[in-house]
Amino acid sequence: MTEHLYFSLTQYLLSNATAEFEKATQSPFLLAAAQGRLDKKTLRTWLINDRKYIHSYIIGAETTIEELQKSPGGAEGKVDESEVAL
Repeated sequence: MTEHLYFSLTQYLLSNATAEFEKATQSPFLLAAAQGRLDKKTLRTWLINDRKYIHSYIIGAETTIEELQKSPGGAEGKVDESEVAL
């Protein structure tokens, strides 16, 4: 079996920031959502704001990539998918 030779930020953080990971992913709010204990208005508000955040994040990432491709010495052409580790 071939071992991956790229750096995994996710694995690094899970290994070295366990307490922070638990704090970020196991809040009382998220626990209540997972257990279906949030009222509809609260859940609706959270989902609307989460959608706005994700949409803005995608726009920001697209803009960053476009700017990098336009800059001198920026990425030319397509990205080699084999070099991208998500």
